[in-house]
Amino acid sequence: MNARKITVVALVWALSLVGMYWWASRRDTMTLQQDLVEIEKLRQREIAATLSQDPAALADLWTDDVVRIGPGQPAEVGKQAVLDSNARQREAAPGLKALTYVPAAKEVIVTSDGWAFEWGTFTATFVLAPGAEVQTMKAHRMLIYRKQPEGTWKAARGMTAPAG
Repeated sequence: MNARKITVVALVWALSLVGMYWWASRRDTMTLQQDLVEIEKLRQREIAATLSQDPAALADLWTDDVVRIGPGQPAEVGKQAVLDSNARQREAAPGLKALTYVPAAKEVIVTSDGWAFEWGTFTATFVLAPGAEVQTMKAHRMLIYRKQPEGTWKAARGMTAPAG
């Protein structure tokens, strides 16, 4: 093989590698953007479920093997435990009405293997009964999301702590 043919083969090989690298990084960027869009959709469902105070809609935000940890209570393990806890909270405060719920992610990290990590805060306003004084709650939160087979995301682990 002469030098010219070797140069052409080497150039084609190098351009192929550059093209593969470019396509892989573009695909990764597109996948990351889509994952962030899907996580935002989950966050919007979380806001709607929180404002409705629907125990089933709130539980549906979580994976079946969820672990949810809140201040001053035992960890809730499994979706049924979360659903039961949501229902007990609703029964204990039947007049509770959520007025606002604003989660604010400070950081979201999405991995290439179907996990995402988020930490931030949320602020909520609510009344305990019709005509009662409006109360405000602020808290820190950490969530670990898992990508579902169809491409949506659910929370797999969650923890809240009062902001103070």
